[in-house]
Amino acid sequence: MKTLTLCPVIILLAGCATRATSQPVATVARPSVAAQPYVDPDALTAQVVRCWSGGVWGDAAGVPSDERRAATVAVCTDVVRAIYGAADYTRLEQLRAFEANTVDDLLAGLGRAKHGTPGVAERLAFVRALAAAEREGMWARRAADRIKVDLEEERASTKLTADEVAAARALRQLEALRGLFSLRAGRYTPDAHALGVLLATDRMQLARGLPKHMKMFAVDGVYAMAFGALAPLPLDATSPAQPGAWLACLLEGARAAGHPVPTPIRDVKEQNRVAWAGILDGFADLLRADVTVVTPQLRPLVEGTVRRLRAEATGTRDYVTSLVE
Repeated sequence: MKTLTLCPVIILLAGCATRATSQPVATVARPSVAAQPYVDPDALTAQVVRCWSGGVWGDAAGVPSDERRAATVAVCTDVVRAIYGAADYTRLEQLRAFEANTVDDLLAGLGRAKHGTPGVAERLAFVRALAAAEREGMWARRAADRIKVDLEEERASTKLTADEVAAARALRQLEALRGLFSLRAGRYTPDAHALGVLLATDRMQLARGLPKHMKMFAVDGVYAMAFGALAPLPLDATSPAQPGAWLACLLEGARAAGHPVPTPIRDVKEQNRVAWAGILDGFADLLRADVTVVTPQLRPLVEGTVRRLRAEATGTRDYVTSLVE
């Protein structure tokens, strides 16, 4: 089944191909942040979102896949230049890895608004929450990458290994993402919610390639946060995995998202696919509600992602229908 690749964000992550860069950026002595001139805070905030959204933005904007990395590096370089006055490769990598000191420098740059400029506190709260959620997702992705296996591989034991226990805890860490999803930050409130939905969708994608007994750890908390889904089975990273936990999480997620799996579908694999499609539609529903209220700079990202989520969901259902017919 064709899947939507939402590789950021973190994320885009150190560890994610869309975040990696081999393009050289001139390294210069770091100038004082305080010495930099006033920058347009709205424009810089938009650039930061594009930088951290990486390939997701390029995907939504229709940038050719072989050009997305270069486009992301260019935008991130512009952010570094706005903060420090010059391009700097080390600072570029630190920005894309959401390192605390660099995020603090970014917030200082965004705070250099002209006297009387409204919304400074809200803007800083938004960027701070976004950085925290991106960083949290980055660590979850790295944990998932350590234990990913081929989809066809099966393991005899149901007891989680030490690495899997650690990964399960990282996958279920959603405090920062919840903070972004529910942030109240003036005119940036819709942007925070929309980006929270995008990151939640990305977190769900981490289930791809994980061992079957680990998949539910990547999705159950996300479905609860986004749709109010209930926990169909108790999940304890220190106990053996329970049979049926993955399908139960998907079925409950689809139900809570408003797109339940039709009763006539009995085949487990088909239920799995249709439930996944229903959840993608649920995320698209959330984003669609944000389209008209997010800032103009973010609208193309939201609209493009809605289209791609709908397309994958429709393609998945059509595939299942073809199997039945």
